[in-house]
Amino acid sequence: MVINGVRLHIGINDKSLHMQAVQLTKNNVSDSQILRGLFNQISPLDEQIDSIYTDKANDINNLVRSCQIGRNKQ
Repeated sequence: MVINGVRLHIGINDKSLHMQAVQLTKNNVSDSQILRGLFNQISPLDEQIDSIYTDKANDINNLVRSCQIGRNKQ
């Protein structure tokens, strides 16, 4: 979602419909650049993520790389 030059990236649990991750960025920040940060907001860290939806098809290669890297397990 883009509003007034900023973009809102959200992660939602598809079963409970609760928002689990939120990141507000400038409009020029791609989904793949913040995906790992969104992953790391989801608790517990070992929770399975079944799907990812994005609005930029040309960003798909970077998204796949981000998904393969996975979340930081600290």
